[in-house]
Amino acid sequence: MLARAAQVSSWRCSLRWVAVLACLLVSWCPAEAGNSAFFPVGIWYEGGVGAVRDGLIPEDPKQAFAYYRHTLADIARHGLNLVVVPNTPANHHRLLLDAAQQAKLRLIIELGLEGGEIGHLVRSPQSLTAERARAAVASLITPIKRHPALYGIQILDEPPPPAFGNYAVAKSAIEELSGKPAFCCLIGGGGVGEFCRQVKPKQVAFDHYPIGETTPIGDRGPLESFLSSCRQAAEASRPQGVPAWAVIQAHSITGIHRHPTPAELRLMTYLALSEGVRGIFYFLYQTEFFTRNPPRLMEGVATEEYHETVQFRAIRRLASELKWLSPVLLTLEPSAPPLVSGQAEGVHLTAWKDRRGTHYLIGVNLDVKQSARVLVQLSDSRVSTAATLEDVLTGKTVSQTERAATSTQFPLELEPGGTHVYRVVELKRGR
Repeated sequence: MLARAAQVSSWRCSLRWVAVLACLLVSWCPAEAGNSAFFPVGIWYEGGVGAVRDGLIPEDPKQAFAYYRHTLADIARHGLNLVVVPNTPANHHRLLLDAAQQAKLRLIIELGLEGGEIGHLVRSPQSLTAERARAAVASLITPIKRHPALYGIQILDEPPPPAFGNYAVAKSAIEELSGKPAFCCLIGGGGVGEFCRQVKPKQVAFDHYPIGETTPIGDRGPLESFLSSCRQAAEASRPQGVPAWAVIQAHSITGIHRHPTPAELRLMTYLALSEGVRGIFYFLYQTEFFTRNPPRLMEGVATEEYHETVQFRAIRRLASELKWLSPVLLTLEPSAPPLVSGQAEGVHLTAWKDRRGTHYLIGVNLDVKQSARVLVQLSDSRVSTAATLEDVLTGKTVSQTERAATSTQFPLELEPGGTHVYRVVELKRGR
């Protein structure tokens, strides 16, 4: 990208590239917790030690630190910037954080197995008091709260709606004591609105794993189900000023899920972006036993020997793209009135506008076997009829086919499984 920028002869274009690179530094470098200019591209990482997860992570601190250094460096090499670590015991918190700091990663860690004491209190049917919440976490938070690798603290995973009230109390206690955001991941997008109303979080994460063991490759149904969850979450959280973060399936479980293909991983990522999700995570890094009896594996994006899978290779490419796109994505709001017409079957298009009034389109072809052609009409009177569409990643342009007094049409050719972010470039007079 730097070489490409250096070829731009115009000083105005050069300044434009300098501004973009500055935005990249803001959006991708480790940020203060809760910074709205931070776009996380992260992964889930099992933190259970010893017998809790069949010896996945050694109990011995020296051996465990070597494991953390090796695996977190692997994650960093794949371009990710934030790691969620559930189930970590207190005597491993600093080991983990020190290894993350060496890898230049940030962590969201849980304060014990299944949330430890605070997780138990949040799940309890009895109302949690602020004093009880602070007492449960103070001794765990104090030793790590100033660690530079600590981004946030997970209270517990997937709290049910009846626990939202207790969760809100625990969240306030943790943020007061640590200065870091409390965190959890919800099941699907349906509960996001109520969670935001009760908890007032700094962000809200949700998961949706649509690819079953027998899902045929090319089946659009699961992808459309995932899209619906993303839309629910983003539409519920946006009015409350809370960014939605999507946790995307990248794992398999014997008898339940198969690994998504690289094309499916890409589609789920861009479908989330197309609905306004502003943080992406992948589940899961390690391969481990899901159950011992019967023996069923939960396979992550690293093999049992910690070799790279095709899924992890695809995530590395996606992370690179998101690093480039995030300064744009973080500024976008839904465009009103809608700019898009002429939807084709299997093609998902959404319209956006940044703070400067520049319009964008995000296009996804859900068909991984067939290309799609769709005619896009830009009918907003604020968009000049002398305009082109520019692919933000590649710089390639799409020429218009028809001009009218109030609209301009562009033919989009979307390759099988194609995903694109387009900028509407209005041409200057005389060009």
